[in-house]
Amino acid sequence: ALERGIFRTERVVTVRDVFERSPDLPTLNKSFKLLSDDVTCILAGIQKGSRRRICNEYAVGGVGVGGGLGSSNFKLVRHDMDFVQFLHEGGFRIVPVESREKLLATEIDQVPPQQSTNHVFMVAPTAFQSNPDAAEDNHFMSSEGIRDPQVLQRKVVAEFEALHSKLTDKVNGAGLSVHLFTHEEHHDTPDAVFPNNWFSTHTDLEVGECTLCLYPMKAPNRRKERRPDFIDRLHSFSRYTNVYDMTRQENAARPKFLEGTGSLVLDRVNRYRESRKVSVV
Repeated sequence: ALERGIFRTERVVTVRDVFERSPDLPTLNKSFKLLSDDVTCILAGIQKGSRRRICNEYAVGGVGVGGGLGSSNFKLVRHDMDFVQFLHEGGFRIVPVESREKLLATEIDQVPPQQSTNHVFMVAPTAFQSNPDAAEDNHFMSSEGIRDPQVLQRKVVAEFEALHSKLTDKVNGAGLSVHLFTHEEHHDTPDAVFPNNWFSTHTDLEVGECTLCLYPMKAPNRRKERRPDFIDRLHSFSRYTNVYDMTRQENAARPKFLEGTGSLVLDRVNRYRESRKVSVV
């Protein structure tokens, strides 16, 4: 089919049954349902044991990795991936159901918003240090006890490595996909490890349209955390059709600041938020 050019797309994924060939094994169209462009419904049983599916991804003009199909314009770009993991990495939310009847009956308007996600945006503390700009009015910050910045740096990087391992470990950890960045001293962003302060993301199930929110930051060096490569990565998912940009408030005649989920606690399922108003003098 790939050689004959019948697909009017630049990307094709083939899904294979490798570990079980029983006639009783549900075919893909009887065990998987696409509810929207980023939500799928799947029979819980096909995620386990011998019923796991393996998939290959082909792309037009892609850089092949071997195993291409003849003279086709499609090239094999990724291969032998677990189907469920492939969906996770593609940013899909997976809604497991226990029966074929439930699979057929489930529609997108029956799926509640997620409280959490399987994709995490993180900045390693590669240039972490005390931030005097933020410490001016943040009484939770203290530099007492910090005698050797290099000792502090090694300590926080070691702690971060342990956290990263726990989040990404698919056997004994959370098995999340982590989008990992670093920052350097020349960026002048000592608090870059807290990206949740300058942005948040919201699905269409939560607010009606996939939305990226950008928040106004008080400290000038915290505004520098909105680096172009960070923003480009967020847009690379091609999901956020709406950007709610509040950063213009930083330069307003009467500036206002709201440091994201550092100030907001969001209950996404019940559409409730908790916050505390703080006056900035």
